[in-house]
Amino acid sequence: MEKTARKTIKKYEMLAAGNGIVVGFSGGADSVALLHFLTNEQYLPLLAVHVNHGLRGADADADAVFCEEFCRKIGVDFELHHADVAKFAKEGKVSIEAAGRKLRYEIFNEAAQKRDFGHIAVAHNQNDVAETVLLQILRGTGRVRGIAPVRENIIRPLIDVPRSEIEGYCVRHGLEYRHDASNDGDGFARNKLRNKYLPQLAAEFNPNLVENLAQLAEVSREEDEYLEELVGSAGERGRSPLQRRWVRGLIREAKGDLENITFDHVEAVLELEKGATGREVALPDGFLARNVYGRVEIVKRKLPLQFSYELPLGQDVYVAEIDRWFYLGENPPKRVGITTYNLPVKLDMMTDVKVRTRMAGDKIYIGGVGTKKIKNYFIDKKIPRHERDAVVFVANKSDVIIMQGGVCDDKYTCDDGDGLLQIWRELGEESDYDLQFCGDVF
Repeated sequence: MEKTARKTIKKYEMLAAGNGIVVGFSGGADSVALLHFLTNEQYLPLLAVHVNHGLRGADADADAVFCEEFCRKIGVDFELHHADVAKFAKEGKVSIEAAGRKLRYEIFNEAAQKRDFGHIAVAHNQNDVAETVLLQILRGTGRVRGIAPVRENIIRPLIDVPRSEIEGYCVRHGLEYRHDASNDGDGFARNKLRNKYLPQLAAEFNPNLVENLAQLAEVSREEDEYLEELVGSAGERGRSPLQRRWVRGLIREAKGDLENITFDHVEAVLELEKGATGREVALPDGFLARNVYGRVEIVKRKLPLQFSYELPLGQDVYVAEIDRWFYLGENPPKRVGITTYNLPVKLDMMTDVKVRTRMAGDKIYIGGVGTKKIKNYFIDKKIPRHERDAVVFVANKSDVIIMQGGVCDDKYTCDDGDGLLQIWRELGEESDYDLQFCGDVF
């Protein structure tokens, strides 16, 4: 094991930079062997971090005690952290596995930042890679990458070591470790592959199956990285197989990873590009692909902004969603120290005025053009569909008096109107509501 791990560390330049290593330490055989190996090799200062996921009661508490005692014996700094994985999974609508992984890495990164350590070492091994390859094939991801030896500040020194050698290392060095009974059941897909199907396939077809799958992952990953560089350097997506790499690159850039992205998702995005503007494709984890006038965008799905505030005559009205004040009436009070947008209006035409977002049937009269539905106005101006629900109006029933951006209805406005629509923002922190404002006000 030691020889293979040293070779892996050198091959991938895992410790080329950084002044310390946070080791994800579960107390299982893999992490025990990794921590013991790194300690013996004297690779930089070490901090072992154990995360109690709050899922296994007394067994999890016993794991934490074991980990702390193990670190004390070998002279490695230790930190214990707690995470409510079940709650996070429920609130985020993700699996227990995904929730646990996300919280673990957040904790590891925080620990590394506090100590200014450059690396996070985790104990994935060659069997984990083989299992991941099979899962990727079975789930229809359309590609095989396994598990990366290095990803940003995460390193995996045991990635080329089979699990049997790790267990042998523990026996040779007299290292005890904890056994997680939840890995014995078939409740998770990975457990079923690990405990049942991989051993069966290896016995019936090829005893070197784990090694061969890991080699497939390495070759595929390296070819993937090379082709992605070609796609990027070409400055455009190209055609044929490079299209799919282009799509995966778009998704990874927006989402941060390609987890749960299948071949079908990629194909749907490719078809989306050929369709009409405004078409959308739902992607995992709350993301969305959409066609914006022939250009594909990948974005986090947001609920449309919706609000409506009455605007009575002679009263100041604050709209928190856009951090703006509105006044409609005669002779408004003087506003000291602020910039206001003043629009002369015909008060006698005002019967039901609101500050609000878009509603069905909204229309506006533009001199020389006539009355247009807001929907058609947006289409003519090529306002992307996802931005239309965020536009703010001052409206009288379904007539838009003025829309955010400064476009006015000529029927309601005039230089010698008997009233004034006044809009302003008080001094203070800038609003997060990112829109274009007329005169930096509306």
